[in-house]
Amino acid sequence: MKHFCIFCIFLFAISCSNTRVYTPSASFDSTGGREINDEDIKKAYQAKPQIISPSRLAYYNLTRKEKNFEKELSKLKNIKSTYKIPFILIEGINTQGNTSYYHRRFEKKEAVSIKKLRLLGARAHADLLLVYSTIAQTELSVNPWIISSLFLITQLFVPMYNLKVVFTMNAWLLDIRNGYLYKEISLTRCARRKYLSIWNIDKGEKKIVSYLEKKIFPEVIKELNKVL
Repeated sequence: MKHFCIFCIFLFAISCSNTRVYTPSASFDSTGGREINDEDIKKAYQAKPQIISPSRLAYYNLTRKEKNFEKELSKLKNIKSTYKIPFILIEGINTQGNTSYYHRRFEKKEAVSIKKLRLLGARAHADLLLVYSTIAQTELSVNPWIISSLFLITQLFVPMYNLKVVFTMNAWLLDIRNGYLYKEISLTRCARRKYLSIWNIDKGEKKIVSYLEKKIFPEVIKELNKVL
């Protein structure tokens, strides 16, 4: 009977290992592959770096959640003004009634049009276009406290869970006038929290994501400033 209980615990441990992935609400193709024609190729040969200083920056958030990064944009050098391209003009209205920022990964959506982003940025008289997104992958597993399941101790308050979050941010900086790609950035950082109960898993996840945001956002700004 004892061996059977231990076997059940290990089965429970395996079943408790869980992964959640929070992805952008839409994908982005920096080359606009579906829109390419011979005229585009000709223009690509003619495209050259032409950053105007100071510049006006238009930006689009594929994730639609990173307000903290929007505040970091004020730290960019040689940028005199910023303009946020509304997501509704690009992705439209969500008719499913789901307000979560990662639900669209379950739907078949076309990549965001780079030409449309450039056009909307041009209407705002911007010089540069910044497109960015974040991906958070959460892994939940159990620790040795799982042994408490053998006893008459409620599992609701036992710190039997470990949490790991892998946070990735991608960003692309382009010239609105000719589509020249100045910089592509992809940074990944991870952090962990151990011995969480079922009641503070969500709270622990938010704390980790917040910590990683504060760590990775300044790094992205630093990389962008190297170009500006």
